[in-house]
Amino acid sequence: MNVTSFSVTTTEAFNDFIINELSKDFHPTLCIAYTDSLLPYQAMAGILDKHGIQLLGTTSAGEISDDRVHSNSFSGLLMDINPDYFKVISVPFDDKPESEAVEKVVAQVKQLFTNPGILVYASGIGTNGDSIVNSLKSHLHESVGIFGGLAADAFRNKNISVFSTTSEELDGLGIIVFDCDKIRMTGGTFSGWEGLGRVHRITKATGNVIYEIDDRPALDLFMEYFGDIDHIKQEGSDNMFLIPGIYPLQVAEEGISEYMRSVLLYDKQHKSLILAGEVQIGQAFRFCPPPDFGTVDNTVKYFKKIEEKTGAVDCVIINSCAGRNVAFGPMFKKEVKKIYDVWKSPTAGFLALGEIGNLPNSKVCSFHNVSCSLLTLTEYV
Repeated sequence: MNVTSFSVTTTEAFNDFIINELSKDFHPTLCIAYTDSLLPYQAMAGILDKHGIQLLGTTSAGEISDDRVHSNSFSGLLMDINPDYFKVISVPFDDKPESEAVEKVVAQVKQLFTNPGILVYASGIGTNGDSIVNSLKSHLHESVGIFGGLAADAFRNKNISVFSTTSEELDGLGIIVFDCDKIRMTGGTFSGWEGLGRVHRITKATGNVIYEIDDRPALDLFMEYFGDIDHIKQEGSDNMFLIPGIYPLQVAEEGISEYMRSVLLYDKQHKSLILAGEVQIGQAFRFCPPPDFGTVDNTVKYFKKIEEKTGAVDCVIINSCAGRNVAFGPMFKKEVKKIYDVWKSPTAGFLALGEIGNLPNSKVCSFHNVSCSLLTLTEYV
């Protein structure tokens, strides 16, 4: 499978890029794209449609192209994968629970391939990533690879979209189903964080809100660790907004692995912490300090271990957290470059509002915060 990466900022530049690639006796059939929502991405989808190239795209909080992080770009991968090896699907939520849209998708997936793999992106404000992942897992065999993330909008929260050449969902799912008898999907998710202090236990919580930790008000314990934390008042609310990704929780998934939960808000009245994903009563976790270069090095080392098993790959897709970029600052660009250098294959990705992928050192899929979820695609020969 031939793959090329790209990053443009105008429709004209994208049209020129496509014409130039077609002149090289390259016959692309699929594009995976990530875009700032302010760009004319519908027009770029039209260019692909004109040339018979299928598309799965998502709006983002930043775009990754090879070893660079962009903003205000239309970036992605162009590949000549056999059309019989994949299917692009989009399903709206229609103001119903995410699980109902997932059931519609799964019905199609089961009819397509005996050994499917899924790249899934979800749009909409407040979309429940845990619900999407849990619904997919409950309806598909545990061997099915599931990767992806939640679409973003550069923190504007006005136009969060997933789209193809024929449709756009501002509140729904966009999916590519791959035939994994023909296309090898490998990858994993890692945060690089090391927990701080002793293990605590969630003793009162509902969904993504923690009320008590070790039978104490959650906010009280949080303040004991981090003191006078940075915050701004959320407009029209008594909640206080934290800098996302600065002080995440490393939650233990009993008997499997660990995943991250970013603290987005705290509520002084109820002394609670409001997270970017769900947790369960009884789960153990550790608080994490702000990231440093060790966090980056740990993440890169994890993906190097994956590369030792996969060898060369046709392309790499990085679904990384928008909060990770905020928390890491300049270190984030260094992380992306170092991950690119692991394979040095065509690479694209985006900054998401939540990541979907395997737990570290596991084949079990989960929903993550402030983590880097990576997927490689390689055609069997």
